[in-house]
Amino acid sequence: MSKIKVLHAESQVLAAEGLKKVLSDHQISHKIYNVDKSEFIEPGIVAYEPNICIIDYAQSENFSIEDIENIIKKHPQIKILIISDDSSIIRVKKVLELGVHGFVTRISNTEEILLAIQKVLEGEKYFCSAIIDILVNKRDTHLELNTINKSLTLREQQVVKNIALGKTNKQISFLLGISHHTVHAHRKNAMKKLTIKTSAELALYAVDTGLIKLAY
Repeated sequence: MSKIKVLHAESQVLAAEGLKKVLSDHQISHKIYNVDKSEFIEPGIVAYEPNICIIDYAQSENFSIEDIENIIKKHPQIKILIISDDSSIIRVKKVLELGVHGFVTRISNTEEILLAIQKVLEGEKYFCSAIIDILVNKRDTHLELNTINKSLTLREQQVVKNIALGKTNKQISFLLGISHHTVHAHRKNAMKKLTIKTSAELALYAVDTGLIKLAY
């Protein structure tokens, strides 16, 4: 299995070097390529033609769920394994719905990470117990959604709602009677609190939390 090529999307140097050593020591792969920002993922795939991409999409300054969507859309042959401690049930479910091949957490031990990689490369799915709990847990997620909502100010919620409805900063400024600079500030603060990077993710959040209702 040492001929396997791995693209590791990870901004933390110690984590990147640690996984590289583990994969090399266990003869999983000696060809591990690290990228530390979103913009290097596509060039890395083109240059190295990896069999598997290991990524933590929750590093908000560097990676996002959108990166996973792009890989799946442009390179469906690449297996995707998530190693992340994302605490948001909303985002985790979104990632699982995209069809990733495996998901483990950063507290997973070496044996479990190696098993996950092996299973994924063999064409199977692998999810650690914490992720399986989210998949099968029947508890309502409203508690988490309400907690997240309360972390946003009323004005931030209003801005997020209107962004999700497709309105521009200028239109939101007019509707709320605030400057477009203030709209931008509220948008930036909301995205930072929610650890998301794109308007699409804001729209998903708005739907999941009931800020907007979809008509069917």
